Amino acid sequence: MTPAEIIAKQFSILTYGDTADERPNDAAAEVIVSELLAVGFDIVGPWQPIESAPKDGTKILLWDNDYKEVCAGSWREKRNGWMACGTEEYMTWTDFTHWKPAPPGPGG
Repeated sequence: MTPAEIIAKQFSILTYGDTADERPNDAAAEVIVSELLAVGFDIVGPWQPIESAPKDGTKILLWDNDYKEVCAGSWREKRNGWMACGTEEYMTWTDFTHWKPAPPGPGG
């Protein structure tokens, strides 16, 4: 299914109901998000310059331009740098060039 078809199907359920599967509005919204994620739809938005990333410990996705890969991490004030999840190393500003919010985990 395309993202447009998923949204149309779920809004139809919201509007007219589905005799086989009546859902409250919030559950239908969760289905929309999970089905969009399942087909690879990017719901967290475009990459943003690292200078605009939150520095409050929020876990985000980081783009490492040297290795051309994505990792999850957060800003660590004590070290004045980014820490990639699963490592003990602190990275410098030059290691990461872009960021985006982390997508919701399974079940929202």
